[in-house]
Amino acid sequence: MEITTKARNAEINDDLELYANRKIEKLSKYNNRLQNATIVFEDGASKDNTRSHRVEVVVNVPGQTLVSEDEAESFYIAVDGAADKMKRQLRKLKTRRVGKQRDAEKFSVAASEAAAEHEVVLDDNPEPATGEKHIVIRTFPLKPMNTREAARVLESNGHNFLVFINEQGSANCLYKRDDGHYGLLAPENTVDG
Repeated sequence: MEITTKARNAEINDDLELYANRKIEKLSKYNNRLQNATIVFEDGASKDNTRSHRVEVVVNVPGQTLVSEDEAESFYIAVDGAADKMKRQLRKLKTRRVGKQRDAEKFSVAASEAAAEHEVVLDDNPEPATGEKHIVIRTFPLKPMNTREAARVLESNGHNFLVFINEQGSANCLYKRDDGHYGLLAPENTVDG
């Protein structure tokens, strides 16, 4: 597995990089199909000194990208937290092999393969002024599914939200709440439970 290290607003030393690489290499025992990984170190991620060091780990397996992150008072602790979260995601991914779970994984693979990303400049100005915002558009196929299937897809793809079509044909958005539970945004009288 190829591991890439990046730093945002941070200076990382060789010891820290070696420590992080060893932690991430150990993840291959939970899934032997890991293709590559990226470790991103960010200093000053929070004004709270006990959470000012953020580590984000992005792992690619065939058809999926898994993301975990942690904030702590040091990069070493944040690496441990992000690696533990990734370990849980890889275990879940490995154990999902039956029934509707296969369909959910196929959908997430198709969505990640079909996702196209491009930038659009607001106000059709080809050269935006300093500070002007860009909109990044990602397209993906929509497949009818119930809320439980959407939760499985959301859990396996590592994102914070998932837009899907419910079985009645209405657009829904399932998202992860700060308390660890899920929230569902749906038009009135269309929730499928």
